[in-house]
Amino acid sequence: MTITNIINNINKLFPNINAVHKSEFDGSDENAKAIWFRMEGEEHGGVRYFNPYGTPEFHPKLVKSLAEVGMHLEPHDSGTLMAYEG
Repeated sequence: MTITNIINNINKLFPNINAVHKSEFDGSDENAKAIWFRMEGEEHGGVRYFNPYGTPEFHPKLVKSLAEVGMHLEPHDSGTLMAYEG
């Protein structure tokens, strides 16, 4: 599955997550399997996507959806969330 397809699927599953390719964040390689989530504090089903100071740290459904395509979540800082291959 291409990174574009993964991003489109994530945005369909989580309408307010605003997933885009990481290149929009830092100009990185557009072919890299990397996602930037352009949101801060948003939630789905009453659970925040990224909660750096609480539990769970990442939304469980988002973690599962990304794991299914071989990706994992990684915070860039306390307000910025990324996903990478591996």
